Order: sequence, then structure tokens, then C-alpha cells
Amino acid sequence: MSQIVGKPLYSREFHLWHRRLTRALATSIFTPFQPASAKHFGVQSTSHFSDLTPGGLTLALYNEKVIDHYQNPRNVGEIESADALGVAENSACGDILHLYLKIDGDRIVRASFKSFGCAAAIAAGSVLTEMVTDRTLEEMKAITKQAVDDALGGLSPMKVHCSVLAEDAARAALDDYHSRNPLHPTAINNI
Repeated sequence: MSQIVGKPLYSREFHLWHRRLTRALATSIFTPFQPASAKHFGVQSTSHFSDLTPGGLTLALYNEKVIDHYQNPRNVGEIESADALGVAENSACGDILHLYLKIDGDRIVRASFKSFGCAAAIAAGSVLTEMVTDRTLEEMKAITKQAVDDALGGLSPMKVHCSVLAEDAARAALDDYHSRNPLHPTAINNI
């Protein structure tokens, strides 16, 4: 089941629709009565079905680092007067990630996120903020989906799209910053 971290990104009607949809999908795919589907999604053992999240999804799909970032997300929320905002969406599953950056000179001094999505999407947003804080804009360009996946200790094959979501949010935030500051040296280098 998708969860909202931070303030809701969409209307209550959208949230209720998405909740009904994800519950329907969760009960048809992730029930403990369908062990073959668990193996299909990369779970080696179905004995972990007692480790269910409130939405009914098994925590066996995630490693300890992903679970930690999901249960205790870092840098959640909106930054007032952010210097850059990156928004990324996955139209297939409905995950959305907003990345807010506060930039001083060429260095990212603060990063935060809001997410509407699964545990892996929330964890990806959380770890992304840790990866970009105290980095230069040039160093942020080097963040890839593989770097996010590695920082999370590896995502299951069905959840790798969440690392793509994080990379897309980082790229969108850089593009937003460069559109607001066209004379910044990193923006000039991109021309």
C-alpha cells in the first residue's frame, strides 16, 4: 500500500482512489496464499509473511537498510524557499517523489523530500537526500540509479524502478536550478 510521507501531494479523492487500487493489487499479488508470486518477485522464502507492513506487503521484499529508511525516513518535508525542486513520477505504479534543495554557491547545504509511494520509493527519497547533502552540483550530476540502489544495499528486481525515480528527481532538481540560474557555471557547462 502506498503511504504519504510529508504533506499530501494530491487531493483526498486521488489518495482514496490510489489506496483502493493498491489494496486491490496487494491482495491479488502479495497474499501469503500465493507463494509462487513471492518467488516471482525475488523473495526466496515465504516464511516471512508474518512480517507484514500495515498495508499487507511483506517486508521480506526489502533488506534491512531499505526497511530502516522506510520506517525512519531522513529529511522529510518541504523546504520553504527552496533553490531547486525536482519532481519525478512513475506512471506505471503511481510513485511520486519531490526533491527540495537549498544551495549555497555551488554546494547543496540541505535536501529534503516528500514521497507518495511504496516503501522502496520512500527509502529511495530518504537515501537520496543523504547522498546529495554537502555535495557540489557537479558531484550531484554523478548520482545514478545504480548509486542509489547500492546505497540502499540493493533493491529487488521489482523495486529497481524506485532508484530510477530517485535519479529522475535529482536530474529534475538540477534542471530546475539551472533554469532559475542560467548564468551559474554548471548551467553554462551544460549548454
